Amino acid sequence: MAMPDVAELEAAGVLYDEGRERMNAGDLDGAIDAFSRSARVMAHFKTLELLGECHVRAGRLADAIVPLAAATTLNDQVRAPALLAETLLRLGQREQARRIALLALSRGATNRKAREVLRQTDDLGPLYDKSF
Repeated sequence: MAMPDVAELEAAGVLYDEGRERMNAGDLDGAIDAFSRSARVMAHFKTLELLGECHVRAGRLADAIVPLAAATTLNDQVRAPALLAETLLRLGQREQARRIALLALSRGATNRKAREVLRQTDDLGPLYDKSF
């Protein structure tokens, strides 16, 4: 795949902005479409994170996994892995949710979502440093 040219990058930025506007207006399907088209041109972590969040808000949890996992990999912030852990937990993938929550906490030890996933999976054993 060739690198996008300047015009394509600008188009991806316009689509990202459209996705944000639609998301803020509650048009999740429109936001998903705009973020998906933007990500096909430029796989930016924030575009993927917001795409995953829109899927979660729309109740399409399984569809949120790939964009949230990609966003987690492309950036070292805490938000994407925390959303991913929470989504995995809601899908019943408790061990994977716990592992991703640990990753999130390694990036931000006070993240509430990740701490809640750990609390809800405590029965899986002492797989983490209790200092979190």
